[in-house]
Amino acid sequence: MTRNMSSESSHPFLLKEGLTTRPIRFPLSVFVVSDMLELAQAHASYRFSIADESTGQIKLLIWLFNPSVRISYRRIMPYNPSPTQSSRRRSIASMKSRRSSTTSIASTGFQVMGPESKRTSKIMYKILNDGDSYVPLQSQEGANGSHETVPGFGPDGQVESLSYPGEVCGRLKVLLRESTSLYPVARRTMSVFEVGFLERV
Repeated sequence: MTRNMSSESSHPFLLKEGLTTRPIRFPLSVFVVSDMLELAQAHASYRFSIADESTGQIKLLIWLFNPSVRISYRRIMPYNPSPTQSSRRRSIASMKSRRSSTTSIASTGFQVMGPESKRTSKIMYKILNDGDSYVPLQSQEGANGSHETVPGFGPDGQVESLSYPGEVCGRLKVLLRESTSLYPVARRTMSVFEVGFLERV
């Protein structure tokens, strides 16, 4: 399946704002997850290979682990106050009741934002580098006999194929890696997979 898309797409429905209208915009992940859900419902398959449509090279192996899960998280952002905010912060810092939180921001240079809540699909994924071949989908002979390098993606596994422009494949990798960084370090991997999520509707 091939879909023509950019990193951010407009929904055909329009939202009224007084006398003007503007398109409702969704992130790239919404459309990729929609493609996966369509195939999952049609073929009861939850494993996908994502290829660059121009070269046919596999870029990602994806296991749609949980199609619908709501997550809530906080972002840590660089703290860059304006001159007015800086002056006010120094004034507040003199107040004992505010001292501990202000010192924490000033000393680290970051501030906690959020929380944010989103409906997502939990994803187990493996990124294939440009030099990698289709080996992860084949059984290989190991010291203890035949084994799959990526569980569920062997020759007997049911794997659906999706292909997108190279730019979309690259953006998808970035989105997955960013989502992985939001998990505690100990929960960022499972077996040979990295753990992440993709936003959906």
